[in-house]
Amino acid sequence: MKKEEDNKMSFSKKLGLFLLTAWVLCLAGTTAWALWRERKMMPEVETGYPQAGTIVYNCQVEAEVLSKEEASLMVPHTFHLHSRLFQEGTDLGIGTVTSYEMGGDGHYMKIRLKEDGTAGEMLPVEINYVHDYDQVVDNKHIHLNSMGMSSVFVVEEEAGAWGKEYRLREKDVICFPVDISTEQVAILDELEQPIVLKSSKELKGGMKVKLAGKFEK
Repeated sequence: MKKEEDNKMSFSKKLGLFLLTAWVLCLAGTTAWALWRERKMMPEVETGYPQAGTIVYNCQVEAEVLSKEEASLMVPHTFHLHSRLFQEGTDLGIGTVTSYEMGGDGHYMKIRLKEDGTAGEMLPVEINYVHDYDQVVDNKHIHLNSMGMSSVFVVEEEAGAWGKEYRLREKDVICFPVDISTEQVAILDELEQPIVLKSSKELKGGMKVKLAGKFEK
């Protein structure tokens, strides 16, 4: 009788161990499948650093005629144009710069008109700007975030339940030109980490991604 009870207990233990093992294996399999599916659905991105390049930019501003011979012009700092464009003696098409001053919100200058003007008249001034920059990317790598700021995507490494994971973060940047109207755009902020230059899917901040390649700076 005792032997029969021992056999029943041994069988119960074996059955319990079997069921526990089966549950663990099933859980592991389900987890592995979920992780595989999650990774399969992740966007694949390539990261890299912008390269040096030249930006050619044309913009139009308006000068106000002060007298038949003189006009004033203010170009906002938000255009990120270099002051060398507006020094005395510079030909701006409608006339020549006779005085220049850097103000808190822009470049201020007086212009001697080539043709007589009418006080209060607004004259279009086209500015052609060519400049070399250290960080230039195609404009498709710049997007506007929810606040309307120019941003790029960077990839941050973090510890996950099953090892390293990579997550996207939006980084605000100052660009030239600010309206991102040229095919290539200069990033004026110094970047300390690579940005996303290619993706297999549309991206959003906070998404997990897998890396297709990294390029050294």
